[in-house]
Amino acid sequence: MLLMGVDIGTSSAKAIIMTTTGNLVAEAQHSYKIQEPQPGYRIQNPDEVLDAVLATMKNAISQLDNVNLLKGIGFSCAMHSLMAVDENGKPLTELMLWADTRSQPQATFIKKNLQAKDLYETCGVPIHPMTPLCKIMWLKENQPEVHKKAFKFISIKEYLFYRLTGKYLVDISIASATGMFNIQKLKWHEPALKLAGIDAGKLSLPVPIFESFITMPTDLLRWFGLTNQVELIIGSSDGCLANIGSGVTKNGGIAVTISTSMAVRITTASPYYDEAESLFNYAIEHNKFACGGGSNNGSLLLHWMADSMLQNKSLQNPEAFMKKALTAPAGCEGLLFLPYLLGERAPVWDATATGVIHGLQFQHRQQHIMRSLIEGLTMNAFIIIERLLPVAGTKKIIKASGGFTNSSDWVQMLADVSNLPVMIDNKADASAMGAVMVAGYSLGIFKSIETSLDKNEEKTTFYPNETTHLVYKKNYDIFKKLYNRNY
Repeated sequence: MLLMGVDIGTSSAKAIIMTTTGNLVAEAQHSYKIQEPQPGYRIQNPDEVLDAVLATMKNAISQLDNVNLLKGIGFSCAMHSLMAVDENGKPLTELMLWADTRSQPQATFIKKNLQAKDLYETCGVPIHPMTPLCKIMWLKENQPEVHKKAFKFISIKEYLFYRLTGKYLVDISIASATGMFNIQKLKWHEPALKLAGIDAGKLSLPVPIFESFITMPTDLLRWFGLTNQVELIIGSSDGCLANIGSGVTKNGGIAVTISTSMAVRITTASPYYDEAESLFNYAIEHNKFACGGGSNNGSLLLHWMADSMLQNKSLQNPEAFMKKALTAPAGCEGLLFLPYLLGERAPVWDATATGVIHGLQFQHRQQHIMRSLIEGLTMNAFIIIERLLPVAGTKKIIKASGGFTNSSDWVQMLADVSNLPVMIDNKADASAMGAVMVAGYSLGIFKSIETSLDKNEEKTTFYPNETTHLVYKKNYDIFKKLYNRNY
């Protein structure tokens, strides 16, 4: 028996197919572009993304010897995307991504509103232009004809499920990321809808992450090369599923994902809020939440530095970039880089935040600046980790996932900065793995969504180096002071 996990990421779609005992039998990936037609606008063509997702699924299925063994497909998706569609399901807008900050004025308006604290604590999401709430408000003020004409406001995952099932459905985790969903009552929050100028009918029907369907159109079924209907399990958001796929449970563990962007998460039995209102809380199920913080700035900045600053195409390869950067010593001889080039979500939640290079001296070379960028991204992750440690459970271990795990040096840096052990799973994408686990639980194959598929997993643990940690700690103390001084 086989299960598929599909992850719709910011820059690519991934699919894995696994046996119910944990063997990886097929995988596929397709990339797509992010467009920035003007500053603050970060969009995609929703049909290009949809086609890439379907092609990824088809590619993975084509690798199977017996397609009839495939019993279920679970879905993961990046959060905070938004598009408007008409009554025929046709896009009225491009897909606005989490990194789209054009709605900063709307976010500022909410923050100044007396409802801001209630919205944060009820809906679980810090006020920020990433949220569909702010994006819909922007449409209302800047494209009123689109706002009025829209039949539904949906995410890319909802667009996919409409194509697969003919229904507008949203899992409660993706709904939790909108800024319009009551994460305790698991329903749309009327005060937030009022701010957006819509009613619940303009949004999809919220369903549990285990909800399954067997209504795939016959022509699409044949296109995939399937001969029998396969159950579609709606699944969850990429962050929530990375927690599940990494084995981060209510008993402990801290998930750190660094790819295009970055996120740090734990799993809790109830929402956890800090005084700075800097942590998100996304519902997984009634008594299970993913709590943490997401950063706009991840490995994308390495490509930016190689392309825009160094203008060196050879360094656009992450391995080449790391090799050159690591010729500088740990701590970069006092050079620090606050990596807020794309504004920032956690920990500052300021879409206007900017980068800072501190401590630049005559002896510093190109490799120092390169390494300081990587160290800055890692220290920014640790600021979020520190805020979660009081409720992170008894297992103080980092479960790492995302593209950065391809670099053992970067993973070791995270261990040295945090002074915590870091474990990586060498087998599959954590979010796609989580989608497989949810699918298996939905179909009654697994006894819980925390069922381990560890039997055949290869895991590597990186332990902190005390000497290097002390070097980083000195820089980290300054890093936090710079952060507090500037933001």
